[in-house]
Amino acid sequence: MPAGFSGNLISGQYAEGLIDQAPRVASLRTALSRWWRHHVESFGPASSPRALYSSATALLSLLEYRELPGLVLRNGAACGEMAPAVALMANPWHESPDTRWRDAVRHAIEAGREWCFCFNGRVLRLIDARRTYARRYVEFDLPVALGDERIVALLAAVFHASAVDVGDHPSSRTPSRLDEIIGRSAQETLAVCRNLKEGVLEALGSLVEGLALASGRRSRRPDLQATHEQALTLVYRLLFLFFAEAQRLVPTWHPIYRDSYSLDGLCSLMQAGTEPPAVWETLQAIWRLAHAGCEA
Repeated sequence: MPAGFSGNLISGQYAEGLIDQAPRVASLRTALSRWWRHHVESFGPASSPRALYSSATALLSLLEYRELPGLVLRNGAACGEMAPAVALMANPWHESPDTRWRDAVRHAIEAGREWCFCFNGRVLRLIDARRTYARRYVEFDLPVALGDERIVALLAAVFHASAVDVGDHPSSRTPSRLDEIIGRSAQETLAVCRNLKEGVLEALGSLVEGLALASGRRSRRPDLQATHEQALTLVYRLLFLFFAEAQRLVPTWHPIYRDSYSLDGLCSLMQAGTEPPAVWETLQAIWRLAHAGCEA
């Protein structure tokens, strides 16, 4: 999962591929960093939703959106519209967009928009207001994302005005570039699910073989049933941790955890041909952290 990126609208794995394809725009990163310094760093708990709304429109203007008149205050949030084709809602400072899900969707539907941006001074979330039952969104943690040119390129690929624009005839339901990205992400996710069963069986076979060989080196006859149970436990622990990292249930945003205690970081090292020392001890440390937790 890319640092600073989250949500169920686009899978983390597909987002990684988008990063490789997205063009690097150094000028956009510079402009976004300048926006962060001038508009957000001075904000705090006393900042009003109206002030945050003004900051959000300045951010979206860098992505080539245009503010439309009609700002209103609703339930403590500032609501308006941007062209093309999105609604915008600024929540109170650092309030989770989850708490405003219903308000954001209602605002988008009343405005006749299919998408709604939510901003709370730290995260920018894009909510799909078409399939409200799925609660689909994609989100960027801005102070984390703006520190990496690759993540800025991903943000531009997903949030740029051209990604949601369907031209002069939105009623024709012509798929936008963002719709195409979402569709390809869903197809890739289905393919991963189909391959998961085969991958689990292959991993089980490799682990059983490795554990049996290790037992044989210790001059003990391996108990194949017990070995199989141990291998099954290992596989499902790994699957659990992969899921936790994909859903950002562990602090992958923290560079020490991401580089030293995440399965994604460990796999990247091994795929690069660099087998790190003490792999088993690293896995044990990751499992202890998952069980006992940590402060970050």
